[in-house]
Amino acid sequence: MRRVQEEVDSVVGDGPIDGDQVGRLELLRRVIMESLRMYPPSWIISRNVARDDEIAGYHIPKGEQVMISSYVVHRSRTSGRIRTASTRTGSLPRWRRR
Repeated sequence: MRRVQEEVDSVVGDGPIDGDQVGRLELLRRVIMESLRMYPPSWIISRNVARDDEIAGYHIPKGEQVMISSYVVHRSRTSGRIRTASTRTGSLPRWRRR
């Protein structure tokens, strides 16, 4: 939190914040995104299967409903969706596009 406060102080100063300043608060944005990833507003998502598929060896027929726990997926070390920098530096994860 100290680093976020330092960033806000250096970008905003003592005055009111404006839209341009918000765009320059990169660390704050990353902290918010990581918080939402780890504690999503909706912990489970459901989707209807558009075509027959196979997931982890299980046949999923078209028309079925699958449920995904984003809370669990985002804690899985095997999801491969993010890469984290060294935790010794206190760096935050950076999202990687697929």
